[in-house]
Amino acid sequence: MAVQGSGEILLSNAASIRRVLSASRALAREVELLGGDWREVVTFIRHLAPGLWRQMPERERRRFVRHLQCYWDVHRHRLPPRMAARIEHMRRSGKLEINAGRIQQLIPEGEGLRVEWRRRGSAETRSFAVDAVINATGPDYALARSGDPLFQSLREAGMVAEDPLNLGLRTAENGACVSADGVASRHLFYLGPMLRADHWEATAATELRTHAEQLARHLAASA
Repeated sequence: MAVQGSGEILLSNAASIRRVLSASRALAREVELLGGDWREVVTFIRHLAPGLWRQMPERERRRFVRHLQCYWDVHRHRLPPRMAARIEHMRRSGKLEINAGRIQQLIPEGEGLRVEWRRRGSAETRSFAVDAVINATGPDYALARSGDPLFQSLREAGMVAEDPLNLGLRTAENGACVSADGVASRHLFYLGPMLRADHWEATAATELRTHAEQLARHLAASA
């Protein structure tokens, strides 16, 4: 099978996100040449993601979040076929236009907004007027921007701390919360999507079930 030994190759390249990307593409091509589906490779890498993420230097994590996270999200979280067909119909009918780029700023204009943005691969800034802007990129896990009173209180008390990339909470083994002083708590644990700060893949039931089982075993052994 094409994936045999590929995990070691990917993990050995964890110091460079460019090399991880290159190895992933090569693996996808190999799987397809053997009659497989590139989606199998995404699933395979998903299971390696925690190990890759932990081995990756912070500078490479930043490069991934800035340049590659959008591609990973698109390939990892795929639409149901019926929804994809509806979106394609809207595009063909002219009701929906999709542009890839980066929003520079939002400027209030009358009762609406003016969006200044830069198309991907271009240095030119463009703008257009809209009635509303909807952030559909998913929940914001930046602890400093959290409106949750519990998280706010814990952060102000120094009992929890955010990671440098604002992906979630800093945690240690078994989800132990790391304080602002960098000390892992013996009594305060976290289980949920904010674990992605240290594991990256921590939103699906598969990953969360594994974390829950590990934490349960730890608590039972400590009782």
